[in-house]
Amino acid sequence: MKRSKIFHSDTSAKVALVVCVFAFIALLLACSKSSGSQEATGIPEPAPEPEGIIVNVDFDAANPGIAIPERFTGFSFSAEGLANGDYLNPVNRGFVNLLKALGPGVIRTGGYVVDGIRWIGPAGKPVPGTLSMNGWQLDNLFNFARACGYKVLLGMNLGNGLPQESASEAKYVCDKHRDALLGFEIGNEPNGFNHNGLRPSNYQYPQFLVEYNAHRDKILELVPDAPLTGPGVSTPNITAWVNPFVTDQSGKLVLLSKHYYKLGPAEDPTVTIEALLKNNTAVLGQADAMTVNAGKMNISWRFSEINSVYGGGKVGVSNTFGSALWALDMMFELAKKGCGGVNFHTGGASYTPITRSKDLFSGRPLYYGMLAFAQGSKGRLLPSALKADSIINLTCHAVLQPDNAIVVTVINKDLNKAGFVTISTHTAFSKATLLRLTAPSPDNVSNVTLGGSAVKNDGTWEPKEIEEAYVSKNLCKLKVPAYSAVILTLK
Repeated sequence: MKRSKIFHSDTSAKVALVVCVFAFIALLLACSKSSGSQEATGIPEPAPEPEGIIVNVDFDAANPGIAIPERFTGFSFSAEGLANGDYLNPVNRGFVNLLKALGPGVIRTGGYVVDGIRWIGPAGKPVPGTLSMNGWQLDNLFNFARACGYKVLLGMNLGNGLPQESASEAKYVCDKHRDALLGFEIGNEPNGFNHNGLRPSNYQYPQFLVEYNAHRDKILELVPDAPLTGPGVSTPNITAWVNPFVTDQSGKLVLLSKHYYKLGPAEDPTVTIEALLKNNTAVLGQADAMTVNAGKMNISWRFSEINSVYGGGKVGVSNTFGSALWALDMMFELAKKGCGGVNFHTGGASYTPITRSKDLFSGRPLYYGMLAFAQGSKGRLLPSALKADSIINLTCHAVLQPDNAIVVTVINKDLNKAGFVTISTHTAFSKATLLRLTAPSPDNVSNVTLGGSAVKNDGTWEPKEIEEAYVSKNLCKLKVPAYSAVILTLK
């Protein structure tokens, strides 16, 4: 009995040992299974809400597409601001910082005022009551651009200027500021000269071509390699103006340019935030045509003037947080179409990205959309497939950065529904951090933040709220509330 008892005791010990071994193995397997999930670090998986919409997006990180051009972002300033030498001036450090925060870009001067500003020579003295341009004003502009890290697309006076004046101005710029020059845009929206009193009602493209060529030829006499662009026409005017211009100027341009405003006029009751945030079918159609035309000349193209509502914008639409979401999404969509960049028109109008009060320069909601784009656009675009189980006005864009990090920008333009987004990249990653672009409401005109921070009075910005998102191997899940955006970095 004693022997039997001892044997029984040994058997029990062995069974207990086997149980412990299996329990240890099970624990190891459980730990291994959870090691690829952020749940282990306390980041819970977001649970969809009844009113939320489930969205799945798949990015092909193995086959990146085109790179977003380095100088994609830009501003279009009325030439009146150029004539006012204390505006586009490097002494305005807050203004400089606002542009620098967006990375390298392009400053374009133009607007209808450009066709009323006469070049009076390098040392010319302005005549009171008239708009004019001299060397001091141009020096301020180009020094401002250098301080910002930008290049200049300089508008020139076709409406009232003389060819020899354009040539003299071009030579001055090329002699002193060639390093900061992108090109010359001769005339502003010449397709509208027959409506704004600059030309007779029968003025059309053939008459414009004669005048453009006269300015072009005089410029090339003095500066044979002057960088010329055009035609700078307004929406849509592809067939009647851009197509023949490309044919007529073959080999003579460095850049093709055009203007675009999504909505207008402001008094139209259908011009609303909802309309601004709807699809971008019209502009993308124009982008396709412009890409084809630019391809014929083997040059780039850009919307050298663009914004929400023509004629100065619409209060309650152009100056709201909705404009930030619209701009952020549209910039990515245009980059996918091969656009070389966009210049948001600015100034005293309601659609301006930057306002000025004495010596203080401040970013408006539209500026925050541009700032968000700067955080998520440094790389090559990734092909994607997006699926939602219901209708929601939500888009996703992603780039593969040079350091192989994937940055995904999710824009929820829906004014009522939250999106619960699952992102797949077919590439395992271990960490996901995000910045949120938010405001209290879509019609809010202030209190906009990116990463929990507003732009400071000196024009600088630093995020203070960098969140972690739920990840599991090659999947990331996050909630994107209505009228908000997220810039997500996967490493």
